[in-house]
Amino acid sequence: MHRNATLAASAAALSLALTACGGSEPEPAAPESEPTVRAMQDRTDEPTAAPVPFPEAADGEDYEACFDGECEVHVTVGSEIEFDGEFRVPTTTVESIGDSVTVVARDSNGYLSFELGEDGTGNFQNTLNVQVVAIREEEAVLKFWPGEYQG
Repeated sequence: MHRNATLAASAAALSLALTACGGSEPEPAAPESEPTVRAMQDRTDEPTAAPVPFPEAADGEDYEACFDGECEVHVTVGSEIEFDGEFRVPTTTVESIGDSVTVVARDSNGYLSFELGEDGTGNFQNTLNVQVVAIREEEAVLKFWPGEYQG
């Protein structure tokens, strides 16, 4: 009988302790798919990355600066750039701009064409190099410099 009294007293004490703590059933946890108010505040406090600015071309849209074979220019579709005859590439034209830039050089013998992505480089007849510095929507910055062979 002493044993039953001890068990009853223990059960009563446990029941009293649970009631004092707010009840015998634990509160359900918030579903994981619903963010808490604090989690939502944390998200809004995070800094957002600033957009990378489109680089300024050193020569802007001054395509005449390219005549000597060395320039960095801002181009759009249809831009035509003329070079000195020593480069054997009299005129280049920007044919298209998207994920890449298509640059075409034409002369009396035909044409050479490059489709270059950002940071891509090409070489017209070893006399003139071209690099796509940056692309954004329907504009690009191209850099030209002399190649190894001129003659």
